[in-house]
Amino acid sequence: MADYLAKYEYKKYKEQRLIGFIGSSNNHKKLKVSNTNEEKYINDYVNPNNIKSKYRFKPGIFASYSLYPSYTNMKEYQNNIEGYLTELKKMHKIPIIIGEYGIPSSRNSGDFNVDTTKIYINEEEQGKALVDAYRAIQNAKLAGSFIFELQDSWHRTSWNTKESKILDRAPFWSDAQDYSQNFGLIAFDPGKEKSDLYPDDNISEWQEKDVISKNDDISLSMKSDEKYLYFMLKSKNTIDLDKQDIYIDLDITPNSGSTKSSQLNLNFDNPVDFIIEIKNKENAKVLVHEYYNYFSFNENKKENQIRPDLISVSPDMDEFSPIYIEITPRMYVEALDKVVDSKKIETGKLVYGNANPLSKSYNSASDFYIGDDYVEIRVPWALLNFMDPSTKQIMDDIYKYYRAKPMIINTINIGATIKENESIKIKLDSSIFRLKSWFKPEYHQRLKRSYDIIKDMLNTRNN
Repeated sequence: MADYLAKYEYKKYKEQRLIGFIGSSNNHKKLKVSNTNEEKYINDYVNPNNIKSKYRFKPGIFASYSLYPSYTNMKEYQNNIEGYLTELKKMHKIPIIIGEYGIPSSRNSGDFNVDTTKIYINEEEQGKALVDAYRAIQNAKLAGSFIFELQDSWHRTSWNTKESKILDRAPFWSDAQDYSQNFGLIAFDPGKEKSDLYPDDNISEWQEKDVISKNDDISLSMKSDEKYLYFMLKSKNTIDLDKQDIYIDLDITPNSGSTKSSQLNLNFDNPVDFIIEIKNKENAKVLVHEYYNYFSFNENKKENQIRPDLISVSPDMDEFSPIYIEITPRMYVEALDKVVDSKKIETGKLVYGNANPLSKSYNSASDFYIGDDYVEIRVPWALLNFMDPSTKQIMDDIYKYYRAKPMIINTINIGATIKENESIKIKLDSSIFRLKSWFKPEYHQRLKRSYDIIKDMLNTRNN
């Protein structure tokens, strides 16, 4: 094929261009094999060292590899990217280009975090990681590299979220749970020209019309956009999380839910599917009703298919659980010559911080902010089992259909409770929040913090 391309281009256009051979980042292990009679290695890949260009082909040839410095790929090298690239270069007699390397800025970062207890990578961390990778490529004296990618891509779906959404509707909303959408240095944020909906130190964007429920002590306001569902709980008095715990209950699906939580000593007006629990800045999470827990459903799916009589969940059971997501599947790792168990992480854990890009203390991964008399929260649609918020579709009864099947809803019932010293101090009656659908999403471009970090690094290099 390369011969054909070179001949055609020269005959048609009287020009010659570089020819590259794209390989997997795992193929370097196979280059070590000296016994070329081993059929599995011959059939499995093309060794670019065995391909020579004739003297009449002036541009030459090169090898191209992708580099995603995730925990899985770098495990063999103790996360030493430069060591990995240096070894890769030693195995080639032709120039090497890293055709793409990337790090996502996402609240669910997959296995790109070396610290597997930390679920997110924010924009600043993304930029610093890309700079480290770039310098490693330079130090290994490779021929060049390309960052993946310039802009975020709403249409993408990662391996650990594809079964929980409607794939052909993915471009119509931004899934904060999907790391594959967030490799860009430029974000597409909801809002035609700008967005004011950030958990931060300013609540001027909230108006009286946004209040869905209130009493003499507190009010609960709600909004939504193409990426999040937003909550603002405002109190007439100072919120003291040293003494108080905040709970917001959500009734989303009509198929299941519990009217109480014995674990948390709470009672609800409706059968509740999710509970937002905020105990303090370091301890906040979203809990899911166990019958509607899609992670647990998948974790036990094979066993339950074989023995459905052993299914222990029921639609009205009194049990709420943390929300987990699988970050690496159980798989055979050739470099280690062993099967590595799957890994999960609590994706329902909420991150405290200022989510406003204009703030000096900006953290793009922030989920909630606490002011003197208010709490602002944003929750990704997918965390609440929405398969397509643009058409108001959630997961139907997963145990009835034994898969994630979409169903349309029009409203969500929301209530709130404040406990003080483990006793209920304030309870806000459940009220209806009406969902909005959209045909065409509204968005605007925003340069991420990582963009500026890369820009500064390149400017320093060129000066």
